[in-house]
Amino acid sequence: MVLPGIQALLGFQLIACFSDVFFRQLNDDQRTLHLGAVALTSIAVGLTLTPAAIHRRSEPDQVSETLIKVSGSLLAWSLLPLLLAISIDFYIVSLLALGRSETSLVLAIGIFLFLASMWLLWPWMRRRPQPSEESGVSEVGSRAA
Repeated sequence: MVLPGIQALLGFQLIACFSDVFFRQLNDDQRTLHLGAVALTSIAVGLTLTPAAIHRRSEPDQVSETLIKVSGSLLAWSLLPLLLAISIDFYIVSLLALGRSETSLVLAIGIFLFLASMWLLWPWMRRRPQPSEESGVSEVGSRAA
């Protein structure tokens, strides 16, 4: 579900470069920031697509626990560059809409903090402790016989 959204964002980021507003109203540093956001979104796409490539090439006939763990880790790691890319481009869009860099920076930091709390902090706080093989506790929390 994440991939179509990331791909749509990447498409809009690429289209923006062909707009005359991009060259008329943004200075070199702002265009470079946008390029950085495009690079970060590309990294997020790569991290999100990697589990499919691994599955297709190494385990096409099964879904192993290792594949599930690797896929979850790669998807979690993809959120960091996506978080940065959205925040950077939100700054650029705010700057174009408002014309004030200080206000745009505050808004972008607000978006960054909101997304970081929803994507990184909240899941981390809700994370269940992993069962320890040494303690003999199974996944449902009962003692192994």
